[in-house]
Formats: sequence, structure tokens, C-alpha cells
Amino acid sequence: MQQEQKFSLSKTTQALLMLVRLSIGKESNPHFPDHINWPRLIELANKQGLAALASDGLQIYYDTHPQVDAATQAVLDPLYARELNIPRLQFLGMPNHQRKLYRQHEQAVGNLARFYAQHDIPMMLLKGHGLSLNYPKPALRPCGDIDIYLFGKWREADRAIHEEKAIEISDEHEHHTTFDWEETLVENHYDFVITLTRRSNRKLEAELKQLAQDRSHTLEIEGQAIYLPSPNLNALFLLRHLALHFSSVGMSLRQILDWAFFVEKQGTQVDWSWLVERARHYNMHCFLSCIDQISVEKFGFSPSIFPVLETDTKLTEKVFEDCFHHARVAENETLFDRMKRWSTRGWQYNICFSDSRLSYLLTSIWGYWGGKNK
Repeated sequence: MQQEQKFSLSKTTQALLMLVRLSIGKESNPHFPDHINWPRLIELANKQGLAALASDGLQIYYDTHPQVDAATQAVLDPLYARELNIPRLQFLGMPNHQRKLYRQHEQAVGNLARFYAQHDIPMMLLKGHGLSLNYPKPALRPCGDIDIYLFGKWREADRAIHEEKAIEISDEHEHHTTFDWEETLVENHYDFVITLTRRSNRKLEAELKQLAQDRSHTLEIEGQAIYLPSPNLNALFLLRHLALHFSSVGMSLRQILDWAFFVEKQGTQVDWSWLVERARHYNMHCFLSCIDQISVEKFGFSPSIFPVLETDTKLTEKVFEDCFHHARVAENETLFDRMKRWSTRGWQYNICFSDSRLSYLLTSIWGYWGGKNK
């Protein structure tokens, strides 16, 4: 990947990225910029899904700098100021709190897989916990929903959950059902992507389901075997998932970090010539180049692990800055609300999809009128 001049960052963002790099072992010369806005930094860390990592990085800084000079201490002191209502122990305690949540999430995943196994239903774990395993400190990656794929047995699985556990199943979404399991939301995917809104997604869905036939990748949680996506499936699915988030509501820095660690940990098993060709086919290659460049310049990953693509620093800067400006989603969003939101994200759409925006509009209207034929 060609190296280009790095673009400018606010001091608060510089400090956040430095703390994250410390936590993940990619910062060799930590230095706090002057005049850090600590409340803003912590707010950013929370919104970007990086709070536990940033807190861990700050603890590492304290551990490796037991005696800081007066200038550095002046920077750190505001963190403890009573008027900020951010006690030091509260912020530094975030990693331990996240580890407890991670363990609860892990137990919920294992118990759900065990329930399905009792009904001869295989379970593949998507995103979330599976991606955390690529991190050097998996428990510091926040895990929200449990996303699963059941190889076509989603109806049978939902029926068993409802009848035996008295759990209500919601089918209000376009490509998965949802239910609450051990205080965690489960998304039971019958499709990997939404096929009602884009014709390209229908072809992509067929490719993803074909790739999902590879059941050679597994892990064990709570003594229960669980399938993981193959590296090629993960590469194509994660790229599309990132593009969907970026083009609709916005993408977080943690999602880019997910991609970077996936490439670092499993990239040697990915057929990159195939992946880049599929990215070009679905018009995601410029977006792919941007997230790779952000991974290198902002998080410190080696450029050698990423596929060689053209780089566009100005476009990468726009993508990076957009991570801090998420679109608002209306409560009980209608098709009209969705179309209105999408109309404001034109340039984002144009580097993520091969479908024209007119095609997206017409396909969406037809798809929602026709309903879900699942």
C-alpha cells in the first residue's frame, strides 16, 4: 500500500487513538498532546466503542510512567477534577467492568448453542464474539447482540425457543428475527444481508450462503462446539456489513478495528485476489482501500497485511471524519424515513454499492410492498 501524508486530527482524537494503540500493543512512543478535553475524549471513546481499550491504555501509561513531568501531570490532572464527575477509579475501572460483561456474553452464547444442539440445529456465530477472538485482549472488545446463522433452520429454531422457553420472537426486521436470551438480544439471521432493497444484495446473498457451506472453522464455548465463518466468508461479509453501516447510519472506529484485527489474524487464509475482485464487482474497492489506510495510519497496523489497492488520502480523510458524525435514525423508522436518511448520504453510498440510487429506491419500494417471502 502506497504511503501518503497523514491527515490532521484534533488533539482529543490524537489522544484517544494513542491510548487505543497502547492497549493493543501498537504504540511505542506514547505522548499526550497539550490541552486534552478529557470529558470529550471519554465521550468519544464511548461512542466509538473504544472505552475499555482507551481506559486500559491509560492504565498502561500510568504503569510505564510512574513519574511524569509537571507538564504531563498538568494534562492528566483534569481527569480527576471533581467538577468533571469522572472519578479516576471509575474510568480506570472500565476494563474490569467490560471483562465481566464479556464473560456474561460468552456464557449466553454457549448456552444458546447448547440449546440448539439439543435440537440438532448447528449454529454459526457472526461478528461479535467471534471477532473479539482476533484481539490481543478479547474481553476489552464490547459485545452487544448475539448474531447467528443456523444453516436454514431458523424457523425450527425460533419455534423451539418460543415453545420451550416461552420467549417471544420478533420478525419485524428484513433479514433476521430477534429475541431476548439471558438478557442479551439475539439476531437470528436467515439472510446475511438485506435482499429487499438492492438487486446486488440478492446475488451477494447467494455467494455468502455458498461460502457458509464451509464448516471447517469452529470454536468451543462452555464445552459446546460452535461454527465460525471461514476467512473468505468473513472477509466478504464484514466488508459488506461495514459498507452498509457506513452508507446508512455511519461506521464506528471499533468496526474498523474489527476489520484490521481480522486481517492481521486471519488474512493469510483469505484469497485476496478473489476478495478484491468481488469488492470491485460490488463497487466497494475504494471503501476497502480507505478502511485499510485508516487501519495503518490511525491504529498502527502494518501495511503489508492488507491487499494492495489505490489510496486516496482525501477520500480516506472524509471516511475517517464521517465516523464521528452518525446519522440520526427515527424511532419506528418507516420506509419514507429510511429513504430520507439515505438521501443525505450520497457520497457514502457511491463508494459502497454498484446499484444506482434510483435502482435502490425502486427496489426498496417494490420489496416492501411485496413483503418478506420467507
